[in-house]
Amino acid sequence: MPVNFLTPEQLAQYGHYAGEPSPAQLARYFYLDDTDQATLAAWREDHTRLGFALQLSAARFLGTFLADLQETPPGVVTYLARQLDIAETTDWQVYAESKTAVRHRQFVRQQYGYEEFHQSQRVFTLLRQLYARTWLTAEKQIVLFDYATAWLVQNKVLLPGPTVLERFIARLTERADQRLWARINRLVSKPQAEQLGSLLVVESGKRFSGLELLRRREEHASTRTINTAMHRLSAARTFGLGTLDLAGLPVGRLKALSRYGLTAWASAIDDLGQEHGLATLLITVRELEAMIQDEVLDLLLLIMADKFKDAAKNGLKARLQLLTEVDAATGQVCTACQFILDDKLLANEIRQTIFAQIPRESLAQAVTLLSQEISRQGPHYYDQLAHGYRSVRQFLPTLLQTVAFKSVSNEADLLSAWRFLYRLDHEKPQPDLQDAPQSVITNAEWRRVVLNSEKIIDRRYYTFCVLHHLLAALQRRDIFVTPSLRWQDQRQQLLSGEAWQKARPHVCAALGKSTDGVQEMDKLAKQLDQLYRQVAKRFGQNKLVSIKKEGEFERISLSRPEKIG
Repeated sequence: MPVNFLTPEQLAQYGHYAGEPSPAQLARYFYLDDTDQATLAAWREDHTRLGFALQLSAARFLGTFLADLQETPPGVVTYLARQLDIAETTDWQVYAESKTAVRHRQFVRQQYGYEEFHQSQRVFTLLRQLYARTWLTAEKQIVLFDYATAWLVQNKVLLPGPTVLERFIARLTERADQRLWARINRLVSKPQAEQLGSLLVVESGKRFSGLELLRRREEHASTRTINTAMHRLSAARTFGLGTLDLAGLPVGRLKALSRYGLTAWASAIDDLGQEHGLATLLITVRELEAMIQDEVLDLLLLIMADKFKDAAKNGLKARLQLLTEVDAATGQVCTACQFILDDKLLANEIRQTIFAQIPRESLAQAVTLLSQEISRQGPHYYDQLAHGYRSVRQFLPTLLQTVAFKSVSNEADLLSAWRFLYRLDHEKPQPDLQDAPQSVITNAEWRRVVLNSEKIIDRRYYTFCVLHHLLAALQRRDIFVTPSLRWQDQRQQLLSGEAWQKARPHVCAALGKSTDGVQEMDKLAKQLDQLYRQVAKRFGQNKLVSIKKEGEFERISLSRPEKIG
């Protein structure tokens, strides 16, 4: 642990003026109030009164007395002289070289309550505050040094020498570090510690250490990269650190350890020493497990987004290729409809007239083609997803075995479908596909492709349907994984129990809400009822909205309004 952390420039500025104080600083630290003026009135000589004012102001602003008062900035001398009605300020330097200045320092200590650092009882309070900050946060030593300096100045404790304060802070930091490392290291067994230590070793025939291989992120989304990421996730889980209880350990310090472990060379971590290095590796690997799992889900989201995008692209391409045939079939159907609508033709002559113009087989083929286009092609072209099923199968079995999703209560059906996919791949004998949970097939578009005309489930489309709804629920935060940094349960970040009961009145007051939940729900219910009645009253006059019936269901259709210039 370095003891001397101040630079030569910082040492030179310690306890000295760094330049002219600002106007705000002059008003705060160098203003002489009535008490000061009464004290200064005891001396007749102008240079004595000005010298004492300089000593008092230095103690207030710098927290110490200047060994050489001639270092005082001219602006300070002028500001104090103006308050003392002293026109000539050159004679005060005589005071700086006299023994009176030494006696006045002791007078300032007694009259204004300044204490020496080594004799003050207030230093113990500073010690506790610094140790608490050191234990809870990963602040740099220079930040703690500046905080200690400001605290001493505010509490009228004269600054010690810079090396004294340096050693003071260094001892506190080392003590907090040793305590943190010891508590972390007690969480793992000796075999686990040896296994973690092996991450820093570069095995023969390899170019990188185990830690470097775990930290290597995948840059592109593909079947190969997601399989590599899941292999890294399995390797991180072999250490068994995901279930460690880190409650009671400061989060800021743990984050600092993980940041260093995620960026430093393996040799640098090895040079930290046994306790420090083991604690860094433990927290780093535990953080890596969450990061890699997030990476797997990010890659899955990108891959599935590409699958659906390709399906839409292929569906549109296929439809464009059939456009000529569809146009021809549409023309034949329109011609037939014109004969049907012709009032001059008798009912028994319509079929003969139509078939005379259009052969029966051609018209039947046209009707079949148009009905297929209407029923088969949806706005998302889900029927084209089958082309990507083979590549999904290259990582899906491993994904089902590697990632365990959890949910809030309203997503139990979705996770049941996900577990059924797992059973299809990992149980012998396989369950019957027709026993798959069908509650996940939520709309007509998915039912059209997942269930054929005989209501038999197609495994390919069922898999895509489950993945589609699973990732949508993940992005809505209705399901989550652990451990995770991005896709974790958001409720863990909320206060609960006694902590929430203490903070609840303040939070409600800040939001302008009542602590009575029933009262707040009644207000929301009344607002919702009022808004509903307003919308229903204007619904008939609104030309942009209508209700359309699609099979058994009705849905609201919104027309796109014209943009406002």
